[in-house]
Amino acid sequence: MGEAVKLVADMVERGYRPGAYTYSVVINGLCKVGKADVAVGYLEEMEKLGCVLDTVAYNSVIEGYCLQGKVDGAREVFDVMVSKGTTHDVCNYNTLLNGYCKMEMVDEAMQVFDEMLREGLVPTVVTYNTLIKGLCRVGRTSAAHQLFRNISACGLTPTIITYSTLIDGFCEQGNLDEGWALFQEMQKSAVKPNLVVYTILIDGMCKCGKLKDAKKNGRGRLHTKCLLL
Repeated sequence: MGEAVKLVADMVERGYRPGAYTYSVVINGLCKVGKADVAVGYLEEMEKLGCVLDTVAYNSVIEGYCLQGKVDGAREVFDVMVSKGTTHDVCNYNTLLNGYCKMEMVDEAMQVFDEMLREGLVPTVVTYNTLIKGLCRVGRTSAAHQLFRNISACGLTPTIITYSTLIDGFCEQGNLDEGWALFQEMQKSAVKPNLVVYTILIDGMCKCGKLKDAKKNGRGRLHTKCLLL
């Protein structure tokens, strides 16, 4: 990455003007190696040179800060975008949401989600999956379940990730009945359970010492199906 930075500096010294694409590549590379602070400097340099600052360049820095666990820095860049005349898109919101959720700052994530709705942007399944995972991570499965219901209400379709994340959340909380109910609902949908989902349920049963009981009432068929996959 250091060589790329030197090449850009050399271009400027020789009188060449790096374009937005060149800067975006360097910014993305810096953010991937944990140098979001340095990448911000290139955003400022782009602005001075009159380059168009698009959502892609900003999103690289937002993600870079999130990868470093510096969500405050990510939020600052997110806010600066608007002041510089760049409109947020769904990808920017999803990136910031993911950063907050990974830090278990789900209240902040939900506030950002509300901002997204107020801005008139339409959440994607990725948006919902991110929030559901974040809520499950901190044990707030009821709120996660409500978001799950909102997916269909918005005309979207839950994915295998949506189902497996929420089922895992229920099982981690020892709420096997809810996990099993969602599993049955999943079987009736267009999204069919895979090995991961079966493993999550079996693991949940084992942790709660209910595998024998599950076999008695017919749930033991999970074990057989899992072996056949």
